[in-house]
Amino acid sequence: MDPLPFIRPRHVDAPSPTQGGTALPPRRKTSAACTSCRAKKSRCDGQKPFCSECIKLRRRCIYEDSDKRKKETWKSAISELGEKNDRLEAIVKSLNCNSFDDAIDQLRHLRGNQHQDTAYSGVDETGNLTASYTPSSAQSSTGSSVAKVLARERPELTPRTDSSATLFDVDDLDLPPEDITRHAVAAFFTCGSTLFYIMPQADSKGLVQAVYEQIPDVTKSMVCQVCALAAVGSYYCTGEIPAAAMERYFQQASSLLQDVTVEDDLGAMRVFACLSVYLILLKGTSARAMTSSGLNVARNSFKKYSPKANVAAWVEWAKVLRTLAFTECWLSSTLSYKVDLGQEEVDAVHDLAASESAKNPENELNASFIQAQIFKLSFLSAQIFEYIRSTADLAMADMQQLSARLLTWLWELPPCMSLASLTSGDPRTPSSAWRPLLFLHMLHINLQIIIYERVMHVVLKRSSNLPDDMIVREVLQIPPATQQIYESFAQQLARIVRLLYEEHCVLARCWITINACYHSSLILLLSAAQHLALGAGAHQELVVQDLSHVRVCLQVLQFCEEFDIAAMRHVDVIAPLYQRLCDAVGQPGAVSSLAEMQPMTDMKGDGEIPMQLGHIIYQSLAAMSLPCQEIWV
Repeated sequence: MDPLPFIRPRHVDAPSPTQGGTALPPRRKTSAACTSCRAKKSRCDGQKPFCSECIKLRRRCIYEDSDKRKKETWKSAISELGEKNDRLEAIVKSLNCNSFDDAIDQLRHLRGNQHQDTAYSGVDETGNLTASYTPSSAQSSTGSSVAKVLARERPELTPRTDSSATLFDVDDLDLPPEDITRHAVAAFFTCGSTLFYIMPQADSKGLVQAVYEQIPDVTKSMVCQVCALAAVGSYYCTGEIPAAAMERYFQQASSLLQDVTVEDDLGAMRVFACLSVYLILLKGTSARAMTSSGLNVARNSFKKYSPKANVAAWVEWAKVLRTLAFTECWLSSTLSYKVDLGQEEVDAVHDLAASESAKNPENELNASFIQAQIFKLSFLSAQIFEYIRSTADLAMADMQQLSARLLTWLWELPPCMSLASLTSGDPRTPSSAWRPLLFLHMLHINLQIIIYERVMHVVLKRSSNLPDDMIVREVLQIPPATQQIYESFAQQLARIVRLLYEEHCVLARCWITINACYHSSLILLLSAAQHLALGAGAHQELVVQDLSHVRVCLQVLQFCEEFDIAAMRHVDVIAPLYQRLCDAVGQPGAVSSLAEMQPMTDMKGDGEIPMQLGHIIYQSLAAMSLPCQEIWV
């Protein structure tokens, strides 16, 4: 926002010699520089966690314990290289052959072992393994979670994890081996098919079989759809699919897409939907263009698919359209642009929901029911955010009306889809649906919080001529009842994140989880700082709760940042603010009990706000309005 430009966390400057005190002598022969400054041979002030140079250049600042100017460091590195060289020499020696025939036999032996030791030996085994996944074992993001499940269910099967697996030709197409493709496609249906409908899982198995058995009537559309599904699934099972295969899936799907768009409109819609999800997992803003292209294909095929001509074909087409429409609304809310969805597409999705509801009068929970509700929620959020962007005289009072529209959606949910049904053992809520339901409620609660943040941003934007301390005081004037409502939303969101994390069901690239952790942390940090500024003595327990929830969200973001750039950037924002707040209450680490708290001061009326608390409040506000370009790529 204009009055609150986001700045990487500023450090409290040390007192200068002119302000009193003895000036320190210049430091010599030290290794305090961060790796970035050391690599560029630039001057580094050594401030932690971020040096001034890295803050100015907006690059990641990392300090390493090892000093490459010391002989011990180089000796250790040379020793490791020597060990690797010895291992490589042993491998080369074992591959030496006395004759050409021996070389052929050795090559056949190696190729035979490569294909016999793979993760899957047939379509039926893949289906059984996928059906045996449980929510607690379907995380597929730690780099080995799916491998652990396979090892536990079928000890003789070991998923391929080498990143240098060779690719081979399938009917003049350079596709990865069949077992890798089956593994990636199965991961998509395990982790993402409930929210993103593409096709029935049985159809995907038939496509993979047809492509790799080189049936004569295999089309480019079939190959393209298989590669698109595998591209998404390979990012769900992070670390278990070779990098060369992941890149090949996307390249092959992209290269065939133009021909598929001409030959098979439904297949093209499926591929566009898959590649949009693929780009969302990579946090690429080009996912918007991919989704828009899929919607254009759907618009051009409206006359071809009619419920009067062929009901089954229309239902399949409408389900894929609903996935594209949901993705478009979701991206619109995330990237802050006007949703590109016409009334004709919305009516088609509503007709599909009415048709499904007529076949399910008892409101039994299934994937179609969840997909209908998540589209309804995302379409409502797109309308709300468009209203916020287009309304110039928005006030805090409008926030209650906007929030009530989302609450109406929540109240209209059937009992089997409520959060309470997940803990009460409702027989109408199967155990396989609990994670998609948690994602659905996470999305709703996070939307409530983002509405609060954006309305507050619009209101404070009118105070652009006010100094920073006055903006902070404006925030402290927010009614306590309003603050308490959204603090409760953030706490509830953090509890859901904790549940997913403890059950090992966090997908490392899942934007719903990453975004929920970020906004929940900001609201909780802001609330805790407000409590401390307005009178910590009366709110000690709330501050402790808020900080404990932020700590969990930060742990999840740190877990995800190993794989996801958006999570890494969120950690760079949240971690310094969390540490500053812990310092403000007198504890250098995480706060876990009331006895450990030492509030700085109690502010009454126009009393002075501690500088550290004012900085936390101001930076939390600035971080709430980060443009998507700061997070996505």
